[in-house]
Amino acid sequence: MTSTKDIRATLYYLRRDDLWETVKPYSLEFETDEIPRSNFKTQKVEDVPIEDVRGKEHNFSFSKTGWAVLEMKSAMTYEDFQDSNKIDNIYCHELSLLILEYMKPMKASSVQIFDTAVRVEFFLYRTQALELGFDFPRYVVVTSHSHMGRSTPQF
Repeated sequence: MTSTKDIRATLYYLRRDDLWETVKPYSLEFETDEIPRSNFKTQKVEDVPIEDVRGKEHNFSFSKTGWAVLEMKSAMTYEDFQDSNKIDNIYCHELSLLILEYMKPMKASSVQIFDTAVRVEFFLYRTQALELGFDFPRYVVVTSHSHMGRSTPQF
């Protein structure tokens, strides 16, 4: 059943390339004269259906679909997401405990959290964000790429 909140969007995926056989894709958050800032080669895919899953969460499970929607209570406040230490030490810890509990039947023994970047509105430029207290690179603009990642500590 289609929801009125379902949309269609343009997404960018990492394009297949022989380069990935010998070099991992990378993106730097700083400029350098030695190497290009990124070696990403992307492919634009238009008119991708994005389905609103609210009210259908029970249809998804890690073993059935490869992902799940979990309900989580957090000690974090909205303002706490401006503090990268609280994100790492409180939110990521809470999230890892939730996922570990969910994955126990699948014999998971640890959880690794990736990409804890908080996305901010596109019009919020770096200087404005710094003035508002957002600590870069944790706060980055909304992305159109379908998968972005960076490592954080394992819990």
